[in-house]
Amino acid sequence: MGTDFVQIDCKNFVVNGEPIILRGWALGTWMILEHHMMGIPGTDSMMRI
Repeated sequence: MGTDFVQIDCKNFVVNGEPIILRGWALGTWMILEHHMMGIPGTDSMMRI
């Protein structure tokens, strides 16, 4: 009986015993405002005060 959950077999990801490859992309820090975007002098840590 198989499961539909991703499992780890040694260094491979598997679903129902079949190896899979995870693909995608990350948004990273796209929501972090930088001082030059808002026209504010200073650094990011100064904006958070």
